[in-house]
Amino acid sequence: MARLTGYAKAETPFGPMAGRTNIEISDAGTDSVTVAFRCGTTPVAFTCAGANYLNLVRAMIEKASPHHQEELNERLTAVLEAVA
Repeated sequence: MARLTGYAKAETPFGPMAGRTNIEISDAGTDSVTVAFRCGTTPVAFTCAGANYLNLVRAMIEKASPHHQEELNERLTAVLEAVA
């Protein structure tokens, strides 16, 4: 798996925390995924499953630039057709 990094930001009672972080994507069971990262020293994780799994992917694609969105949607459609 490719090494992923991103940017995390949190508003805390002690003020904002932000910075680059490693992102770990792990299998959480059938049709579910857990995304984990750190915001400062605080571990953060969420799990997405079932229909929400595909909705998460589509929601992320919607945030891309229009050109990149088109490419990603084409690739997603091709993958979904290949496994159908």
